[in-house]
Amino acid sequence: ASTLQGKHMLGYQGWFTCPGDGSDIDNWSHWSPSVAPTADSVSFDAWPDMSEIPQDERCMTGMTLPDGSPAALFSSHHPSTVARHFEWMEDHRLDGVFLQRFSWELASAPHLAFRDTVSLHVRSSAEETGRVYAIMYDITGHSGSTLVADLQADWRHLVDDLGHTGSTSYLSHGGRPVVGLWGLG
Repeated sequence: ASTLQGKHMLGYQGWFTCPGDGSDIDNWSHWSPSVAPTADSVSFDAWPDMSEIPQDERCMTGMTLPDGSPAALFSSHHPSTVARHFEWMEDHRLDGVFLQRFSWELASAPHLAFRDTVSLHVRSSAEETGRVYAIMYDITGHSGSTLVADLQADWRHLVDDLGHTGSTSYLSHGGRPVVGLWGLG
């Protein structure tokens, strides 16, 4: 985790929710625009392979797949789902992820709690599998007048309250923790 050199890193959104997943979001975030997914409302490009996801981690949609089986999705709030994603990365020798964190959501207590929970799942999963991770802020749509102060406050929260940079799996380079920005400009 001491260098970015030679790493094969992926983006990890960790933003998927569904009703009843235990988060305070309680809707179909990023699967469908806050409504139950239908063929006309889904907002993603490819259906995830759910073959290794047990029933207790599945979010049932009310739709069926072409073979007639129930169409289920997952929630990033479930620690076993995140752990499985990291196990797959380990199996395929992928080094780690940039965990996306929408900066404009962090003023909302339910969204902050959800993002923090997912970040801790990522941390423990990375440590368990020997993968690395770093935070990548998506600043799209964030007010320019508060952007810097909000990012500084959240970074302090991630470091001081949640201890991310103290993890043996948090990525650093040149002796400094790696942080990414998406949507600049």
